[in-house]
Amino acid sequence: MDIKTNVTTLNATSKAGGVSVTEDDGLAVGATGISAANAAAITLTKGALTSVGGVIAGDSLSIKLLQAQVNAADNTIDVDTTANRISASTAGGAITIRNTKSFSIDAAGITAGAAANKNVSLTAVGAITNGTTAPNATNGLAIAGGTIKAASLSLSATTGIAVNTDVTTVSSATSAAGNIALAQSVTGGKRLTLQTVQALDGGVFVTNNDRITIGGVGGVAGSIQAVGSGRNVLLNAGGVNKKIDFAVDGSTITATGDSVTLLSTGGIYGTRSLNAANAGTDIVAGTTVLTRSEEHTSELQSRVDISYAVFC
Repeated sequence: MDIKTNVTTLNATSKAGGVSVTEDDGLAVGATGISAANAAAITLTKGALTSVGGVIAGDSLSIKLLQAQVNAADNTIDVDTTANRISASTAGGAITIRNTKSFSIDAAGITAGAAANKNVSLTAVGAITNGTTAPNATNGLAIAGGTIKAASLSLSATTGIAVNTDVTTVSSATSAAGNIALAQSVTGGKRLTLQTVQALDGGVFVTNNDRITIGGVGGVAGSIQAVGSGRNVLLNAGGVNKKIDFAVDGSTITATGDSVTLLSTGGIYGTRSLNAANAGTDIVAGTTVLTRSEEHTSELQSRVDISYAVFC
């Protein structure tokens, strides 16, 4: 079903194929929704794509908003879906996608208006992945598939998260059960701030080829938690002389398992609270730990080589 339309609200059902919708202006998904037997693709020249009580259903969902608008609200995506695989992009707006089951990020990725400081918010009743195996420490360090690109990112899932990122800030990432694995590898490097990351019954594994900062958004302390039996935290700041920085006093990393492990080639800075229930906090041998007051005077002393750890 190939639809070219100028309506403001659309309901459509294809029982034997896909649904492809092209619209020159904004579009709302009606209460009956859009249902495709396989793929649903929606392309808007300009405007916003929103849900009015309706759901977009299909094996895969692709959304493209082509033109940035003066009013950023006119270039947003805010929809409900049951698609198994999702890709989405806007030229300048934010993206909010809610899914009633698990889904993966397609190779085309999800891209919001990063230059306009826009957010991507993804919610799943299930897992959010890149189509890989269940989120774990191994695929947290190298995740195949598409990338989420935005200024900031919010993620909420019930059974785990494993995604590639190209963001400045993870405002929140929460998993009710299962690990959280975030892999960021941006050409030239990009500093990553983690504000709130909570695996309520799982581990937390984050790798970046640049600095990792805990907390500081709005001047608020950050929190990273891995809760449950044997749950650990691993933060890996790669690249040359890259730091792990606790930006605000009171920022915490807590694991109920054996270790909180910080891998940094440039030192660990700031007032911090690190807690591991069993074996205690594990700051990799050779890392120079500095308070913020010592940061500038002791920077050269903090350049160390860190051996990489492998987690199962």
